[in-house]
Amino acid sequence: MREENQNQGDLKLKQESIGIGKDSASTGAVSRGKSEKLAALSSSDNTSALQAVILERKLKYQEKPENAEPKTEVKHARLGGDKKLSFRRRFTNNAIGASMWLCGLLVLAILVSIGYELISRGVGIISPYFLSVSMKGVYGGMQAGGIYHAMVGTLLITLVAAVISVPLGLLVAIYLTEYAGNTKFAKLTTTLVDVMTGIPSIVAGLFAAALFTIVIGPAYRSGLMGAVALSVLMIPLVVRSAAEMLRLVPNDLREASYALGVPKWRTVVS
Repeated sequence: MREENQNQGDLKLKQESIGIGKDSASTGAVSRGKSEKLAALSSSDNTSALQAVILERKLKYQEKPENAEPKTEVKHARLGGDKKLSFRRRFTNNAIGASMWLCGLLVLAILVSIGYELISRGVGIISPYFLSVSMKGVYGGMQAGGIYHAMVGTLLITLVAAVISVPLGLLVAIYLTEYAGNTKFAKLTTTLVDVMTGIPSIVAGLFAAALFTIVIGPAYRSGLMGAVALSVLMIPLVVRSAAEMLRLVPNDLREASYALGVPKWRTVVS
């Protein structure tokens, strides 16, 4: 017991001699001086190797200040790296940036001017009469009539185009995703759908006009021609949208349905 107490007392005195147990403000010695003291302490007769290891770990712990955060230097990326840009490159860069801003402001000014003209000239015209009367019997510069026929015609043409394009597009999408596989006909159909996606509206209108002129006659005029032209533009959009939605359905659901004995057509419909 006396030897243990003496050893502990010696260890405490040696810890105090190298600065262990003091606060962080008073322990600001460099690691080199502490390592020299530690080497001298470990080479003495009264300090064992285990005590030297304990002292070394306590020294390492005290070297790290509390709540210390690593300092990171934030460097902002610059065009061309750290090297300074030449006058020509800086001038070109600034000129291109200024032209982009100018183009954006120009487009915004045009949009604002169009909106201002529409609102300033249209506010005084919109009335219940303007919305409920058609242009039937109105000629030339007569201050009469309204847009009733235009609203009704737009709704009817859109409805007829949806009736034509939605069922046809859904059937094509189901065929491509559920039945066709990787056949040549499926690839040809997919290519045609992609080509139809980029058809201009004027081409679709000319196709509808030529179709009705050949089938019925050149004197035929009807909103059905506009509905057919609009359906030509709608069909590829419906096909691609429906096909993407069907591809999102996991195959596990299909396999589970087939395992229960459900027919394929009912699985596709469900």
